Amino acid sequence: MKTKLTLTTITAVLFGAMAVDATWPLVGHMRDAVIDDWRDGLLNAYILRWNLHQLVQDPLNLFHASMYHPTPYSLALSENMLGLSLLLWPVELLTRDSLFLLNFMILFSFWSIALVSFALSRRWTGSWLIGFIAGTAIGFAQPRISQLGHAQLLNYQPMVLSIFFAERWLRRFRARDALGFFAALYAQLLFGIYLAVFNLVFITAFIPIVLCVRWRCVEWIKLLRQGLAGGVIIAVLALPIYLPYKYVRDEFGIQVESAMLDERGVNLTDFLRFPGANLLHGDGSWKWRNPYSPIPWEHEVGLSWVMHGLGALGLIGGAFVLLRRRWNARLTTKALFAGSAAATLVCLSLMFGPQLHLLNEPLEAFPMPYRLYHAFSPGFEGMRVPARWFLPASIGWTMIALLPLG
Repeated sequence: MKTKLTLTTITAVLFGAMAVDATWPLVGHMRDAVIDDWRDGLLNAYILRWNLHQLVQDPLNLFHASMYHPTPYSLALSENMLGLSLLLWPVELLTRDSLFLLNFMILFSFWSIALVSFALSRRWTGSWLIGFIAGTAIGFAQPRISQLGHAQLLNYQPMVLSIFFAERWLRRFRARDALGFFAALYAQLLFGIYLAVFNLVFITAFIPIVLCVRWRCVEWIKLLRQGLAGGVIIAVLALPIYLPYKYVRDEFGIQVESAMLDERGVNLTDFLRFPGANLLHGDGSWKWRNPYSPIPWEHEVGLSWVMHGLGALGLIGGAFVLLRRRWNARLTTKALFAGSAAATLVCLSLMFGPQLHLLNEPLEAFPMPYRLYHAFSPGFEGMRVPARWFLPASIGWTMIALLPLG
């Protein structure tokens, strides 16, 4: 126990140093700079501070922000980040500085996502080394570095935790694990609507496959009872968050048409390119662009070498062990592999948008599932950039690669 605690402490310190390195020189300009996109940065700093101000002064009118006054529910014109504001409230009380709060949130996102990914992977594989690799690959994935100017997209710690608790719940069917799972889903909703949609799609692809693989071991009555109760509670708690966004969408017609999304997906050729070799900074954080895009900053994928290596390892190793039927792992491990593969494939397919493109030319013979999600799933009408689906895909991509090694 003492050795495990020491290793965890060392890992946390290493991830902290890597977070500082990945965002350098942000740590030296916490109070006087906004990283990358100053427009989104200042908006996010305002929203974080507004939440904390209004929660004290007038919490019932939280969404009636001072921007665009007297427009009602103006906070729903962007991500509300209420959960992040609550999480970082002690930092705000100590500093009273909106820019420091924003920049601290960016640093915290790298460190905390790497740490929870490490914990998840170590639990699944039993290996500190594999856990450390997973924490590095997920927490410092190149798509995250390319989104430094969009701090609202960097904090998906609850998504990783929801996978952690889903595995525990589907294995033992305990009420406390179900509670942890639904609490993580709700926390992700409070962190951001965009990320909550990512989480919901990933989980709805992950859970059915895990249950199919382990169907003989499933306590179906207990699972359905706990799942129904948790789903109803989450739906009720989500209404105060969802209704302001519905009002803004209906009142102002703020939604993204399917035709616009064709220009914001990823070209198939993007997967044939490699960025620089360093993982964290310098050439490794160079954000190469899609040369065929009229809006190149929205097409950044920037797969790092570690993600390419892990992906190739997962595809080759996983295919080999499954086809040859020589993977003598526990049923639970095989279920996790299959669930991660299904969720990753769904997210990767959504990343291409409504229409698959090759060299900026649409491939009409390959309709993509994004159109179905966009037409029938709540929240998809506000998703502007399909390329961002690589953020949740990077989680499953890493799991696919590392689970056979464990």
